[in-house]
Amino acid sequence: MLLQPLQTSKVLNSFTGWGFAAFLIESFADITLALIFYALLKPVSRELSLLAAFFGLVGTALFAFAELFYLAPTLLMTVGPLNAFSTDQIDELILLSLRFYQFAAMIFSCYYGIAWIVGIGCITETDLMSRYDIYVRNT
Repeated sequence: MLLQPLQTSKVLNSFTGWGFAAFLIESFADITLALIFYALLKPVSRELSLLAAFFGLVGTALFAFAELFYLAPTLLMTVGPLNAFSTDQIDELILLSLRFYQFAAMIFSCYYGIAWIVGIGCITETDLMSRYDIYVRNT
């Protein structure tokens, strides 16, 4: 069963609203996590924990920027006055937007990865790892 254009736009708007709400929750959680890790790792190395927080926050900002390209196809599919473009051109614009999202996703994933690597580097500098090794050997 195929959906009519009006039904399709209602379904897309519903999914877009829930997706955007989930994105906001995830973004706030990422910001909170970066700040918590900064506070926890600051006694180990202030510079490295600040660097990890920086990469985490920049990764979150790039993720927000990438979400614009992810949400753009719903706008292109639901907006009415695009009479200047043919259906094939609108389809290509949608595909181009999703490809930009893929490239932006690679970039913000790199920033997230760098933040976690630096954070793990801070954790390995603490004596927590040696305490863990002693605990594992004694059990």
